[in-house]
Amino acid sequence: MMYELYQRRLEFVMRMRLNFSQVVLDFVQSGKYSQIVEKQPGTNTHIKGKPYGRNDSLKVRLLRIVLADGEIEVLATSLLDSQKYVLEIFKELYFKRWKIETYYDELKNKLQTEDFSDHSNQSILQDFYSSLFVATSRP
Repeated sequence: MMYELYQRRLEFVMRMRLNFSQVVLDFVQSGKYSQIVEKQPGTNTHIKGKPYGRNDSLKVRLLRIVLADGEIEVLATSLLDSQKYVLEIFKELYFKRWKIETYYDELKNKLQTEDFSDHSNQSILQDFYSSLFVATSRP
């Protein structure tokens, strides 16, 4: 996905699992709060038919966000300039996206928007829109 966003010249910020890759593990162990790294496709990434190969890489900036309870979150961003995009703006952004993430959790896990009653396009759309209707019509 990072590659696609770079190709379209779209900036991004995304949360990474702490065990996402060795690069992320090394960053967490380093104790740094910000670091630009080279990210290559993971070993489980299917690259057949993709416009990039195993040895291609992208530059991303990893950011350490420490939550109030001491838990560490790692964000990856295409915004590499640490003078223009200081760490504090990403902390604020991380907290703003929390409501959105919990809403996605509700859509996926509680309303099961990925479980469809049939495989036709019409049935999938009907199931999805009915889930959205239920999600937005509750108090």
